[in-house]
Amino acid sequence: MLGTQAHLPAEQVSVHHPSLHGLLGPVQSVCRSEQSAWTGEQTTWTNKQTARSKEQTARTSQQTAWSDKQTARSGKQIAWSDEQTARSDKQTARSNKQTAWSNKQTACTGQQTARNGKQTACTGK
Repeated sequence: MLGTQAHLPAEQVSVHHPSLHGLLGPVQSVCRSEQSAWTGEQTTWTNKQTARSKEQTARTSQQTAWSDKQTARSGKQIAWSDEQTARSDKQTARSNKQTAWSNKQTACTGQQTARNGKQTACTGK
């Protein structure tokens, strides 16, 4: 009978033999101590996991901050590049105007040369 009762929780064991009456209290005490130790280990493990989770959250926050800084730098770089492109476009427009003006001057000089040639021809007669 004792063999089958040993598998039951301490609260459900009924002690029928007088010599077992003194053992139940110490057995329950040992069980409670083991349960308390196990609970303590679980609490320690949970606390370590919580600490690891907090560290990971802090790392993630740092990574996000770094990424945000990189994004801001990239935005500034794009703005700078756009500004340089705009300046280059303005310079190209000025250069094109200068070329057009120079072409007009060349045309005018050519016309003047032609007139001078006609004048010379007329004067020479």
